Amino acid sequence: MVDDSELAGMTYYELRGVRSDAGLDDEWQDVENLPDTDEPSDGNDSLDMKAQVYFRLESSKEVAEVRQRLQIYAEDARFTVDVGMTFAFPGPIEVGQSVRQEFIERVGLMALHPYVRESLQSLSMKLEVEPVLLPLRKKFDLEPLDPAESAIRLPAAQNG
Repeated sequence: MVDDSELAGMTYYELRGVRSDAGLDDEWQDVENLPDTDEPSDGNDSLDMKAQVYFRLESSKEVAEVRQRLQIYAEDARFTVDVGMTFAFPGPIEVGQSVRQEFIERVGLMALHPYVRESLQSLSMKLEVEPVLLPLRKKFDLEPLDPAESAIRLPAAQNG
């Protein structure tokens, strides 16, 4: 499955950034009610992140989609990046759990990550807030995508 796939398309389902001072108080109500975690701090105390990964196989069983939705709540802005990539196969495929996991990690997320990363950085730059930059990845595991350690903050650029 991994070797037979061909990139067939990409869809941006949602790209959104909202500054905390935008006057949209209802946007921030959910952020204030986020559950506290007992996970150790990685130095990104001003970030909360939720990441979800989806796999969908079309009824023809010849096209699959890997989709990543990332929501980041920072002190100065809230971001949502939701991107999916579709992959075509030469014929119908059967996908067991282990094969699906391998495909998501080795093909789907490796292809998606640069687009998710760039979208998040671009949104933070356009909002003129402290940039949020996801680290480069060489190998993906689904477990590390959830904790806030998957994102780092860069210091704001100094003008002048």
